[in-house]
Amino acid sequence: MNTPQRIGRNGPFVFRGKGSGLFQIFIVNSILIILSFGIYYFWAKVSLLKYNYRNSEFQGYCFSYHGSGKERLIGFLRAILIVALFLGICWGILSLKGKTVWFLYIVQAIAAVLTPLALVAIYRYHASRTSYRNVRFHFTGKIRSLAFLLIEIGVLMILTSGLYFPAIPYRIKKYIIDHLQYGNEPFSLQGSTWKYWTMEVLAYIFMIFTFGIYVFWWIAKKKNFYWNHTKIQEASFHSDLSGFSVLKAFALFALLSILTLGLALPWAIAYWQRVQLEALQVYGKIDFDSILAKSSDKTSLTGAGLEDAVGGSFFDIFS
Repeated sequence: MNTPQRIGRNGPFVFRGKGSGLFQIFIVNSILIILSFGIYYFWAKVSLLKYNYRNSEFQGYCFSYHGSGKERLIGFLRAILIVALFLGICWGILSLKGKTVWFLYIVQAIAAVLTPLALVAIYRYHASRTSYRNVRFHFTGKIRSLAFLLIEIGVLMILTSGLYFPAIPYRIKKYIIDHLQYGNEPFSLQGSTWKYWTMEVLAYIFMIFTFGIYVFWWIAKKKNFYWNHTKIQEASFHSDLSGFSVLKAFALFALLSILTLGLALPWAIAYWQRVQLEALQVYGKIDFDSILAKSSDKTSLTGAGLEDAVGGSFFDIFS
């Protein structure tokens, strides 16, 4: 059996960002957020994302983020209106005497509709605003198919009396990655639901016996599992992030928060970004010349307002 060939120069993924660069952005953002009474937060978020993307390098090329503060503000306002409408309906139902049972049914029905709608909007926006080598990513998942998946998961939860719960993150993550494309090339997650379920259950047990300390190794194992089972074309990803690295990053984050009252957090964040990204490698061949750029997606800006719920970086999709 031939050993797969690693591609890339000086390591396939490199994070070139520095704490000093992030510190400058944090200072400027903090001042502008205060002067704008919080409104500048959306532009501040974009400036951080753009910094992290343009400093995330693979084979000599950097990623790019194409979102804007205006998009995120509009998306946030839309999301607030949807939540307000949902709460208004719930309040109206509760005000009707003797309608408690109906209230529960209606809330569940609304949640069943809003959950797949929100997830599709989030990932469609998240992917469409990310590019590499001038080719954008795309999320092709549909509200209907995701809704059916969530219904299937709900049925399995009932049939197994909740024992299926540890497999839920993997099922949802598989749907997301399997509907993600780079240009016209799809990604695929080829792991095993049973293996992931076993890993999760063992992690719960180990965390009990280690008084929670194993959580850092659990975080590393989850990130590695998703990356190590993801493929595109003839290439496969491999992550060797260690639990000790996660623990070290967390300890550095906590220590700097206390000793510097948060002023040194940019250095801790840069360190964590570097540890995650540079633990990642690619084996096999990606034929970039054969990858065709697709037209921009018609994305809902509501997804921009909800994007922070699933992570602030494109790489979070895989981890």
